[in-house]
Amino acid sequence: MDLVISVDTSIAHLAAALGKPVWLLLPFNADWRWLLNRNDSPWYPTMRLFRQAYSETWRDVIKTIHLELAKRFTDSTSLTDRELLLLQRFNALTEQQQLAWLTLLGN
Repeated sequence: MDLVISVDTSIAHLAAALGKPVWLLLPFNADWRWLLNRNDSPWYPTMRLFRQAYSETWRDVIKTIHLELAKRFTDSTSLTDRELLLLQRFNALTEQQQLAWLTLLGN
């Protein structure tokens, strides 16, 4: 497993506890355990936090995730054909579809 992208679910906690890289999408009023003004977690060194700047809008979070994924996979020759196709299909989704997809992956 190269990377888990999820909202705050047990899957994200399990993956991070196993030392897998996790990018966690957090709502504006996130649970206390995520602390404030941080993009990392003291409990999970492999977890990166992506927070909503404002309540009810995920656009900036999804955009940031998209940009970070692009940086991570800049060298598309390292991706398999299937991974590249999945990334292209994800990028073609609307913001709502991307969020729904990420939520489904977390459940």
